[in-house]
Amino acid sequence: MKTFLRTLASVLLFSVLSTFCLWRHGAMPDLSNFTRFIHHMTVAGGQAISAIKNGEDVAGAIATKARPVESSDAYANYDLSEPLDPGLENTICQGLTNMSAEIDISAYNLSPEAVSATINQIRFSHPEFFYVGQEYQVGSFASKITTYRPQYMYNASTVASMRATYQQKLNEITSGVPAGTTDFDKVLYLHNYFIRNYTYDYTYTIRDAYTLFTEKTGVCQAYMLGFIAAAGALGVESIPVTSQTMNHAWNLVKIDGSWYHMDVTWDDCMGIDTFVNYTYFLQSGNGLAGIDAGRPDGHRDWTTCRDADNSKYDSVIWRTSNAPLVKAGSTYYTALSVSSDERVARGVVYSGTDVTDLQPDFNITGGHWMAGTGSSYYTECYSGLVVVDNRLYYNSGNTIYARDLTTGLVVYTYAPNLGALGRSIYGMYGVTDGKVVFAAATAPNDTNFIVMQCAAGI
Repeated sequence: MKTFLRTLASVLLFSVLSTFCLWRHGAMPDLSNFTRFIHHMTVAGGQAISAIKNGEDVAGAIATKARPVESSDAYANYDLSEPLDPGLENTICQGLTNMSAEIDISAYNLSPEAVSATINQIRFSHPEFFYVGQEYQVGSFASKITTYRPQYMYNASTVASMRATYQQKLNEITSGVPAGTTDFDKVLYLHNYFIRNYTYDYTYTIRDAYTLFTEKTGVCQAYMLGFIAAAGALGVESIPVTSQTMNHAWNLVKIDGSWYHMDVTWDDCMGIDTFVNYTYFLQSGNGLAGIDAGRPDGHRDWTTCRDADNSKYDSVIWRTSNAPLVKAGSTYYTALSVSSDERVARGVVYSGTDVTDLQPDFNITGGHWMAGTGSSYYTECYSGLVVVDNRLYYNSGNTIYARDLTTGLVVYTYAPNLGALGRSIYGMYGVTDGKVVFAAATAPNDTNFIVMQCAAGI
């Protein structure tokens, strides 16, 4: 009987994993809301997670990179390849700011097609006009458009109140950025902030930055507009990218004179809030296409008005990390997995002052990330990283550590009793009021994780 049950369990496990593999490679039919739910629940990274049992590799769970896209033809005919005429842009923006009922654009001799393209550009480039509807009217003379009559979704007093809230939310977002940081550090901060604080809207209804900021959810257009707003508040230029083929939108950001692709929406697809993913952070155009090569749902056929041809960050080692890239002084830190044949190290922390050339610093040891209450465990590294008062906090599967960054010595450890619960530590939110706040879960894609805290020993 036991042999029969083992055989039956093996067959069922194989069926489930095979089904996930088929779905991962696009061989399954459309399961509508079910596939969207699975997308939302799974962990980032796009790699199979292995478990080691009795010293041998066995199949663990299949965790796939979630790639949400909108179900409607949201970006049809939105060609963003030509930059706006600065004078025309200023004229329309000034009118929208004043909530003018009619905006005179007769000086620009525009065709109806050109007006449509211009309004779309402004909708995707100016998140501050969240109160302007998609519908509009025009006045014309001799086949040329002379006036633009916007649709305002709220009255002036409501807009004034919403503008104040919008600015307050922007201030909250940007307040955590230290003065004097580089544009790279600002963009890194915003990328991590968006991932930690917002979730994808699977109702496909929230498209503007204001609602993203206030409701903490939105579709890719909302992420894109929200990022433009936050980056602009920090003095970093960001512009929209759209793909009609993908029904998807993301950003270009300008760092040290070069443009890079950044898709926060597709990086924000994780089971546990402490994870951070950098798959689509600061990619060149070739890098973006290359990392999605062979995927029918990958980035392709996009339009934007700038070229992203600098490959500086395409091959950085932290691109495959589940841990945040953090900075202490002038030194960056990240945590990565080690090869599956390692029996002592659970991961390795890399560090360096050149973010494109981080080197191994020290191993993470301690408990594995257990797969249940048995002897199986995940070989991926799911450490968090937090810097507080010259200490680097990190974790193994069952222990939180603090390492003095001057001496290199471990000065604090804490091992919560999670084994009986079948849970492991999956990263940290930070150190607040002298307490480390961390996540405990049964697996990397466990959305029923619990948030715990312990004294930080500071």
